Amino acid sequence: LKFLGRFISYNMKEMTQRNIVREAFKNHMEIVDTQFLSGASKAWIYNNYVMAFLAWPFIIYDFTVIFGSELTKIVNRYLKKWLKVNKPVSTEIFYLPEAGLNLKKPKTFLRSLQISKSHILANSRDPTVRFIAEAKLLKAIGSRDKRWRPKPTLLDIERSLTWESKYMRNK
Repeated sequence: LKFLGRFISYNMKEMTQRNIVREAFKNHMEIVDTQFLSGASKAWIYNNYVMAFLAWPFIIYDFTVIFGSELTKIVNRYLKKWLKVNKPVSTEIFYLPEAGLNLKKPKTFLRSLQISKSHILANSRDPTVRFIAEAKLLKAIGSRDKRWRPKPTLLDIERSLTWESKYMRNK
């Protein structure tokens, strides 16, 4: 299932896949932009349709957070246009849950789906998949790369949940 719909390149790099997803995403955003709808309606379509389109590629590919940032820049440009927001305003207002519009941010959406994917693979019934997930985890922990990595973050979340459940039982 984890390879369903996945484009596999000869050199195992994901540049081609990134370009395919980026172009399809731009195409979806352009289609929404050309419709004769209000800006709020376009933002709703973006949040509920276009982001749903991104969910599967974000799960099956190991995209970096930088790719999520690239898509966020594209979204910000359209949202500013649709919602008639002046250029110097902070774009975070689009994504804040309480004080903002509570729209999905591609960068955050990518992170959350990668954490879900890591959890699914780490708890797979197939021992080979679990072994590979564990090897990726050890590699991510030992990496000197300062960028965000889903595997250690998943471990931190699982540890905190396990600690909370033990703490609540002892009370």
